[in-house]
Amino acid sequence: MTSHAIEPMRRPWAEAVSVWRYGGEYEMYSFDGSEACVQELLDGGYYAWLNKEGRPEGYFCFGPPAQIPTREEGVYPAGPLDIGLGMAPELCGIGQGGAFLEEGLKFARERFGAGDLRLTVASFNKRAIRVYQRAGFAAVREAAHKRSGMAFTVMARPAEA
Repeated sequence: MTSHAIEPMRRPWAEAVSVWRYGGEYEMYSFDGSEACVQELLDGGYYAWLNKEGRPEGYFCFGPPAQIPTREEGVYPAGPLDIGLGMAPELCGIGQGGAFLEEGLKFARERFGAGDLRLTVASFNKRAIRVYQRAGFAAVREAAHKRSGMAFTVMARPAEA
């Protein structure tokens, strides 16, 4: 997995990511391929995780783009750097999540000087939650998505983890 590079998102990569579709219960992570989706990926907060051929196999986002709109107030107090991430559908569930996450965490430390980190994950996504727990993240609160009401878990990892 070290043969990957993390680069600021560019249009060809955003267009490729924007059509990723996930099956079953993970469908909610799918993109819709719209120009609005591409523009969101190009907003400056997203980074492509590129394989040695230069194709995106994942993405990371940092700061506000990694937060979800919530029904509750005060879900994201200042301090930790928020990180969001997603892998190409064909790479999910085959044991690469931990190494992928570690590359993103290393990038966050080097690029942003990140100390404390925070991420938000759909509460049903036990597979991802296990990966995050193994990387030192712990659940700090639950929150409901502002529009769908879906339950999400906010997890944090202190700088010293």
